[in-house]
Amino acid sequence: MMVIQNVTGNFVHKISNLEMNDDTLTNSDQAISIRVGGAKTPLFLIYVEAEPTQDIRGLKNHIERDVPVYGLRAGIMGTPAISTVQGLASQLIRQIKMVQGQGPYRAIASFSTTALVYEIAYQLIGEDQCVEFIGLIDLTSAEDRGGQSREPRVQSPQERWRVSEWQCLPGITYDDYEPAPLPLAVDLFCNENSAAEQQLSLWLAVGSGATIRTHRLGGDRLQINRSNNWTQLGNIVSQSLKALPAIPRPIAEQKYSSLVVLQTGGSNEPALVCVPGAGGNVTSFLPLAEHMGRSISIYGLQPRGIDGVLVPHSSVRAAAEQHVLTILKIGINAPINLLGHSFGGWLAFEIACQLESEGQTVASLTLLDSDVPDTDELDSSEHSQVEIFEKLIEIYEQLTEKRLGIKSVELEKLNFDGKRNLLHDRLVEVGFLNRRTTPMVLQGTLRSFASSVRTRYQPRSSFKGPLSLVLVADPKLSGVANISRYEKSVQEWRRWAPGVSTWNAPGNHMTILDEPYVQVLARWLSTRVS
Repeated sequence: MMVIQNVTGNFVHKISNLEMNDDTLTNSDQAISIRVGGAKTPLFLIYVEAEPTQDIRGLKNHIERDVPVYGLRAGIMGTPAISTVQGLASQLIRQIKMVQGQGPYRAIASFSTTALVYEIAYQLIGEDQCVEFIGLIDLTSAEDRGGQSREPRVQSPQERWRVSEWQCLPGITYDDYEPAPLPLAVDLFCNENSAAEQQLSLWLAVGSGATIRTHRLGGDRLQINRSNNWTQLGNIVSQSLKALPAIPRPIAEQKYSSLVVLQTGGSNEPALVCVPGAGGNVTSFLPLAEHMGRSISIYGLQPRGIDGVLVPHSSVRAAAEQHVLTILKIGINAPINLLGHSFGGWLAFEIACQLESEGQTVASLTLLDSDVPDTDELDSSEHSQVEIFEKLIEIYEQLTEKRLGIKSVELEKLNFDGKRNLLHDRLVEVGFLNRRTTPMVLQGTLRSFASSVRTRYQPRSSFKGPLSLVLVADPKLSGVANISRYEKSVQEWRRWAPGVSTWNAPGNHMTILDEPYVQVLARWLSTRVS
């Protein structure tokens, strides 16, 4: 249920015409120091390059003096083209971390960049960082839009307000962005006559548990040049910051435990810890567990967010840290063997490195058809919503060994719900999903998968223990091409695991964990887990 709280106050709707020195605008890949000094948590102000820069400068003198203020410019000329909200958010997060390496984080933005600041918070929480304040200021009015009404034109109760109609980041596709649940209240500062609260409520309708704290500020919205307007806004924002608890309240993501027991073996026998691929579930290892020896304890590490409620991890390192804490907490006394499938191979590798740094012995590390890590973690990894669906469709086609018959041109015409519904219908048709299920059964998979696909990872160190790379053929490639792919993969993995060995398994990228191929995998793996 969405909670809307109202706070009264005074504020004239739009403020402008304040000066900003040209020397304040420095390198485009860095946050702007708007007001340095102060011992309290910094406040980041997000604005669009095409908008007047005075909108940031105006607020800085009216925020509590002990709060450093930095600006983040979106849509900067001369930088690499970015077309997704997620890609732009990642870019700005790098700027934030150059100033403040760890949370808690605070950000405030114009209402026109709602999707961007929301995604920044989503990704930071996905990195297990604390985000304690998100503020939105509604600076637009009917007069700014040529007298057009700002009342949402909703065709049905189920249709949410089109975000593209009130966002103004050039080159960004907003209808491609789907807001997911966020365990954080959003502070909205707007005029009494603003429709921003209604727009934001409709946009967040799907996000269960979303909270909007609306600060209704009165005043004459046409008198936009009065200096006390900034003072009034600055006071109410400062009050909101002061009201934040000294110790941020814990969120469910911090309490998450990923461990799932798949099989209980002997107390002193080896333990196998399995990590599923992008959007995957630990249940994918059940066929493997059935064919492994009964004396082996088998655990699965369930990805956070697969339930469609919690925020998925957006960082391999952060996810691995949480998994390592879980492993250490249960106190596995037997030798630990790690197994990662696909994207889960990155997680298994990072878990192995972190366990080694904790003085733990990793008996073996096995990666099932995992790509080599990135050479540069800062490289852009943009994927549109259509591309995410295309990649997931390919996964399901390999898993079912059937064509789903979904073309890119179909996906491009549909919003997120439409794409999800189409995928669900086709999975029901091929018998993968039960007809009694609803499209929402795919929600967690989609969000977890998208977060994984957009994640970059470069290890900080190599793994010194034994690593086995299990390779399977790509059905789309010829035999010669697959051999070339194998050789390249092994060569690149040696950078991170000098002692890597390989084994060619039957099946494809997905069916390797399914019958009958999983039986062959289990026999081979049993010789490794000892």
